[in-house]
Amino acid sequence: MASCGGVVRDFNGGWLGGFVKLIGCCLALDVKLWEAYIGLLEAWDFGARKVVLEMDSLVNRDWEVRFQCAARQGNAVADGMAKLLNDRSLLICRFVVPPSTIGRLLLVDTPMLSAEDAKFSQHL
Repeated sequence: MASCGGVVRDFNGGWLGGFVKLIGCCLALDVKLWEAYIGLLEAWDFGARKVVLEMDSLVNRDWEVRFQCAARQGNAVADGMAKLLNDRSLLICRFVVPPSTIGRLLLVDTPMLSAEDAKFSQHL
């Protein structure tokens, strides 16, 4: 059974929210597409209209989106979020504050934003 998870951060890398979702049986690509889709929806709900998404998928919205590949070792928070789902609900579980098991990962898993990226994402 596959699950996905992600985090929405502000331009300083601070926590805005997170999510996990059980997907079921699927391909690895399906998991990444779900993560991108739900992550973009969450960012939209937070009012973000300029987003740095550390993935490589595309969603058509009236916003500015910049896609960026994230190194596996720099994506520990999203991986940790996906592992939090221990029931078999197909609903999306949202987190307003980081779960206690994720807090430590936030300190070591910082986004790799250049000065240009930080300027671009200041509008979150």
